[in-house]
Amino acid sequence: RRATELSALESRVHELELTRDRLAEELVAATQRSEMVNDALADSAALRKQAEEAQQRYAAAVELVGERDEMLEEMHADLQDVKNLYRDQIDYLVQQLADKVGTDRVCSS
Repeated sequence: RRATELSALESRVHELELTRDRLAEELVAATQRSEMVNDALADSAALRKQAEEAQQRYAAAVELVGERDEMLEEMHADLQDVKNLYRDQIDYLVQQLADKVGTDRVCSS
């Protein structure tokens, strides 16, 4: 009877050892998966930060382009004003010249 009990206990110990080994392997696998998930989360956080920085750079670039476009429009308007002033001045000088030529003709006649 003792030998049977001993055999049963040894069998139970062997089963428990197998269970322990299987659980240890599962624990190692779960730990590896956990590390992979933590790495992925760290990568995700870094990528999110890079995306936010890129978005900020993009917004700044869009603002600069908008300011540049506004400045170009103002410069174009200023150039048009200068052209108009130049034309007006030429018209005025031509008129003065025409008046002077007319006056000179009247005086010399």
